[in-house]
Amino acid sequence: MHAMEGQIEPKWWDMWPQDDRVAFLRDMAALQTRYEEVRLLHPGVDRMPDAAAEATSPTLFRMRRSMVHVVYLARNITLQLAQRDKATSFGSPFAWFREGVVGKVTAPEFNAEPLRTRTEVVHEFESCLDRVRRGEVNQAPDLEDESSFPALIALLERLRARRETQEQEAIVTAQSRLRRSSTACTVKEESVAVARALYKLPWWPQRPDKSDLRDPIKLALTELRKRRRSPTEREELVHRAPPSLPPRRHPDPSLTLPSQAAIIAAVNGVRSQIQAEESPSSLSVHAEPHRPSHTVTECRLQSLGHGHGEVARGGLTARQRAVYGRAGTRM
Repeated sequence: MHAMEGQIEPKWWDMWPQDDRVAFLRDMAALQTRYEEVRLLHPGVDRMPDAAAEATSPTLFRMRRSMVHVVYLARNITLQLAQRDKATSFGSPFAWFREGVVGKVTAPEFNAEPLRTRTEVVHEFESCLDRVRRGEVNQAPDLEDESSFPALIALLERLRARRETQEQEAIVTAQSRLRRSSTACTVKEESVAVARALYKLPWWPQRPDKSDLRDPIKLALTELRKRRRSPTEREELVHRAPPSLPPRRHPDPSLTLPSQAAIIAAVNGVRSQIQAEESPSSLSVHAEPHRPSHTVTECRLQSLGHGHGEVARGGLTARQRAVYGRAGTRM
């Protein structure tokens, strides 16, 4: 049992969720029972199984490849650096990890990744800690270094793309539901509906004042409606309905691809602001600045544009590129 105790340091144990602690203690009780049975059946065998094996303790095996262990290793790296050079100011000692990882991946997201991916990421942080202890690293690690953290970089990129896709789906779903429930919707109604849908996503920070997301969306949609050109006389004649029929209602401009592009641009602006507030510029690690490129907006429009003319065929006309680019850059 001493071998099992050596697998968990006290400070790491303090970080474990209560349910995982209980599960580990149950593993230990089952292991003790199994050990006693083996001693009775085979008196000459007095050896415990491999402490690091999954069969020995499934809970410990899982926790060693969890987000809790990654955070624990990052704290040890920070502590080692701070103790070595107390005269060096790292701003916030944990800033390098907060900027590089926190906010980009949650514990449930990380723990849901394949075992091999989690194992590789943990190994990268363990290797970094070993280098710090040997004196090979004297400053906060660069988590964007592909030679030291390739698995982490690949993981964060996949999660970023997955989050963007889920945000797009949330926006489209909110707009579609609003369109089905109402013949016409106001900018305020749409901004509230979209903001509520985005706040349901697990990674969006739950702030007391949720206007920080609703207001930019409302502003983006308002500006988009102002820029929408009025129909020409020829278009009015083409769409004019016969006197005996009710007038044909033009589609709400807030339920279009340019609207989605404007919303996405506004959401990205809020995300950049949140990251800037949580990661002051005085910290030692320099986060990659947000680059609101209209080419990203075009890619998102292509993914959302199945059945919408040129966008659905994988390309944008010059006029569409200009319209969507303004929707993304003016926010």
